[in-house]
Amino acid sequence: MPEEGPNAHLDKASRLLEESRWQEALHELDKALQLSPDLPDALIMRGIALSRLGAAETASESFRKAIMIAPYNAKAYFNLAVHYSATAQTAAAIEMAREALRIDPQYQAARQLLLDLEREALAKASAPAPDQPAGQAIPQAPYGSPPPGAPAGAPAPHGWGYSQPRPGTIGFINSLGKGWTGLAWFLAVASIPPLLIFWSYALPIAYKAKGNQEEFAKMVEQAALANPLLMLALLGMVGVGLLALLWVLVDLIHRQGPWTWLVGMGVLGIGGLVCCGSLGMPFVLLPLYLLLRRS
Repeated sequence: MPEEGPNAHLDKASRLLEESRWQEALHELDKALQLSPDLPDALIMRGIALSRLGAAETASESFRKAIMIAPYNAKAYFNLAVHYSATAQTAAAIEMAREALRIDPQYQAARQLLLDLEREALAKASAPAPDQPAGQAIPQAPYGSPPPGAPAGAPAPHGWGYSQPRPGTIGFINSLGKGWTGLAWFLAVASIPPLLIFWSYALPIAYKAKGNQEEFAKMVEQAALANPLLMLALLGMVGVGLLALLWVLVDLIHRQGPWTWLVGMGVLGIGGLVCCGSLGMPFVLLPLYLLLRRS
């Protein structure tokens, strides 16, 4: 019988978590992580199981490792927020819930959790304990302690947000972590030198062509055939532009949207080529995508 892959163990663990069989789920998740140590969903589900078993510190470590591997995984921040809430870490829970919403503004469970936590924090701040004088701050429970009066492994006051890995998620991007985003910034910067070289030659040609696009294109072609540096600049612009468009497409598939960015890719892809000779305008497209895609 062939050995089961990590996804098979994740499927089993997901079902076991739904049945509140925490120890058995943990066993399946450990098997999955032995086969593939950098699976964010396995680490998130492991954190949930550990939290429900009362292993607060180990659960936190599992959630943090998931965040290190996949820093744009809103689900990891959300579940860490739930864990912090269950261990009376209200301030830390609020911070993690906000981060989940920053990454995915449509994450309704994170939004509701944040509202509940902020109301809870406001109530604690304004209502002193019965044996405390008015105006004295109520101390937070120490890290890792259970909620007041709750036994170890008590259910979290807010629902967990675990799930199986989403179809279409690309594993090697999770493995690259911040390196994947770094690649996009590198492409954005790398697109600028060939563009500057191209226009240092193209501007005098455009002046001679006097607005005649056909004449301009012929003169650029002749200049490129006669000048290797201009030819390299043209090839660099096209090559980096294609790589930038490919990066955005792969990232959209990995994140499963938002697909409206396909329109932006088309506009900048064609418009950039027409207006300034830069296919995809990576120096515009990539920074815009990186900075705005989550909203």
